Amino acid sequence: MVRTSKASLESSAGGFTLIEVLVALVLLGVAVVMTVQLTTENQDTLAASTMQEQAVLLAREKMFALEQDELSSMSSRHGTFGREYPEYRWEATVHKLPIDEHYRLELTVRWGEKDEYYVCAEKIFKD
Repeated sequence: MVRTSKASLESSAGGFTLIEVLVALVLLGVAVVMTVQLTTENQDTLAASTMQEQAVLLAREKMFALEQDELSSMSSRHGTFGREYPEYRWEATVHKLPIDEHYRLELTVRWGEKDEYYVCAEKIFKD
């Protein structure tokens, strides 16, 4: 018959030590902080991407509208996209090219607090 002491039974009863619990809590805290940070960065990136996509669509629409005008007589124009898109502004410039009757239309759509973001579209056309 094997005898075991009361002390050996208590030590083999299992459970976590205070150090193990503290390490687990620290790891859990780091994981939560990283998850929140990555989620925030993902939302910022998604918002920036959405703004850029909208700017490209507005540039395409404005390019089409400008093509309907007499572009060769225009040197530069600028404006906004009205109440629907007040955060976006556009600038269009036409440059005469050395090739006979050819012009280059450059359209820039800007947005942001200090117009720090922009997309640019160009088109070469013949008068």
